[in-house]
Order: sequence, then structure tokens, then C-alpha cells
Amino acid sequence: MKIRTSFVTNSSSSSFVIHSKDVNIQNTISTKEELDKYIKSQYGWRDCTIEELMEEESEWLREKYNKYLEWISSGEAIYFGSIDNEDYFTDFVKIMSDLGIELEWEYE
Repeated sequence: MKIRTSFVTNSSSSSFVIHSKDVNIQNTISTKEELDKYIKSQYGWRDCTIEELMEEESEWLREKYNKYLEWISSGEAIYFGSIDNEDYFTDFVKIMSDLGIELEWEYE
């Protein structure tokens, strides 16, 4: 699992993505069909196909989508989450705890 260690400080929210074979989290995405439904709900319109959406959208979204597909193909589940207030770190730790994810800290 890759962990981002910082957040955007001039934003009112931060989004994050967890992907892993080892973590059992509810509301994860583990199939192409589930991913397509999620991507269309976030970036497109429900009546389009994912192919039509990818043709219309930016290279950034196409790269993200392809990365997510690679994770799913390798047997990983994906969880998309967000933190909507200014206490990012505390909320992030609480979300991870609620999901049953144990965090390890390294201090320098």
C-alpha cells in the first residue's frame, strides 16, 4: 500500500485512494464494472459508455482510470475516500481506524 504523507493545505477537502490485496474494507471497488460506474458518477454522465467518457476527458483521467484497472487486474480492491474539513490528519486517522487499517508511524 502506498501512503501519501501530506495534503493540499489551501483546499477545504482532500481526497484519497487506498488500494490493497490485504485490506478488507467495505464499499471497495474490485471489478471493472464497479470502477466504470464510480468513474461515470464522478466525472461523466450516466448514459454514456466508459469509452465515450474516456474519449472526452483529459489525459489525467485516462491515466488514473488505467492505473485503477491495473490494480483491479492484479487482484487489489480500491477504496475512494475524502476528508471534508480542516482537521485533515485527525480525520484521516479516524477514517483509517474505522476501516480497520492499522497505521504505523516513523519518526526522524
